[in-house]
Amino acid sequence: MKTQTPIQKYSIHALFLGAVSMAGATLAQGHVQPGVHAGQTAEGKDCHLVAKPTTFENGQKHPLNERIQMKVSPAGAQGLEWTVSHPPLLSVEKSEVGFNHDEFRGFLAQSGGAQALLVRMVHEDDREGPDSYVWIAHDWKNKTSQKVECLGLKFRAPETQ
Repeated sequence: MKTQTPIQKYSIHALFLGAVSMAGATLAQGHVQPGVHAGQTAEGKDCHLVAKPTTFENGQKHPLNERIQMKVSPAGAQGLEWTVSHPPLLSVEKSEVGFNHDEFRGFLAQSGGAQALLVRMVHEDDREGPDSYVWIAHDWKNKTSQKVECLGLKFRAPETQ
């Protein structure tokens, strides 16, 4: 049995999603529900992610254009708004372009370092949406970093302003 490369796996998934989109569905429905998604750290501390409605760059509904504004609860990340997207996949050797539908990623450059937000998705029959996130702040200049992982995210409520 021939195994699929990650590019093939996600390219096939992208084609399927494109077909669904053309049939009149939107990729945003049921994907990341806007509002508060709550979970806990491995240490048992409460954590959350707040997602805004999904938008698409250039108005084109395609997973590579999908953007979501998010905020997360770790002390170092509070007040920061992230723009996350699916990471693109590229195979020059196979002339293939795809995306990783199982993750959203966002990055913030800072003087002497950077921060990253990785949101892991779950795609199950009874649940579609964020399952966990990892927030990392890396200060290259001072050779320090911190990381918070929020596990078991569940949708709790629409966002309140």
